[in-house]
This record gives sequence, structure tokens and C-alpha cells, in this order.
Amino acid sequence: RTIDADGTGPWIELMGKSGSLAEINQLFQALLAPNALKPAARQRVAEALVEAARNRNLRPEGDLNAIKSLITDADRTQKIEGIRLAGEWHLASFVPNVATIAEQEKDPALRAEAFKALRLIGQKASVDALVKLAASDKPIATRRGALVPLAIHAPAQALKVLPDIFKQTPDKAAS
Repeated sequence: RTIDADGTGPWIELMGKSGSLAEINQLFQALLAPNALKPAARQRVAEALVEAARNRNLRPEGDLNAIKSLITDADRTQKIEGIRLAGEWHLASFVPNVATIAEQEKDPALRAEAFKALRLIGQKASVDALVKLAASDKPIATRRGALVPLAIHAPAQALKVLPDIFKQTPDKAAS
């Protein structure tokens, strides 16, 4: 089944939910092809790839680092989908990009996706990035975002920064 630029029909979602590796590869190639899909169809393809990875541990063959263009895209939706794919595919090579987004992003939803991706990626690279993001010189929103994924992968490191994060967190009862 070919995917048209509009993503007509339920095929994209069906391929993500139950497609073979060949169909997942087809989705991936459509996602990467410039101007092959309209933005809404491109988002649906990325979501189908995330679903295939999350629910069936299936990811396309080939150079998965090609999703860098999504993560660096100016479009918020494309950036979110790229971050999600990096997380679901456990791509440690994207930890620096994702950590930068987690640290610098003003959009809370985008920042939350970056922290979720760091949690999913795991591995030493993510833990190292999370330790840096939880450091006392970072803004409190960044430190709080890093705390939970850090606690999952390195509980001892999280316990070290927890008291200082509590001190920085405003007490709503006092206001």
C-alpha cells in the first residue's frame, strides 16, 4: 500500500498498529522523504512509528539518525515527534540534542517530551545528561524535570540533589 501526500484512509495507523517490518520501513521512508507528505500526514506517520516501537518493539531498518532533521525542525509538532522517536528507539546519539531542548525550551510540553525521551533512552549518556540538568546552577523547572528520570536510572544521584531542589521549590501553602 502506498501512502499519498494527504495520508488518505486509515492505512498509516493500521501499518503502525499491525504492519510488518517492510511496512514500518515504508512509513520511515515516507517520513524522511522531503515534501512527500503534508504536515498532518507526516505527523500521523511519526505517531505510527512511535506506536510500533512502543507497543511492538518494532523499528525501521536503516539509519535511524536520519530523524535529526525532525528534532532540529523549527516546527513544534515535528520536533516533538522527533524527540518521541529518539526516545522510543533508545537512540543515545541524540542525548545531547534532547538534553539541550530539555534545558533551554520554554514550552513546558516540549520540555516534558525531552525529559521523557531521556528517561526512555536510559544508558550512561542519559544519566550523565540528567545529572547535569539537575545541577544547582540550572533553573528550577529544569531541575525538577530531570529529577524523576534521574531517580529511575540513578536513584543515588537523585537523592543527592533532592534536598536542594526542595529548597528551591516555592511553598504554595506559605503564599
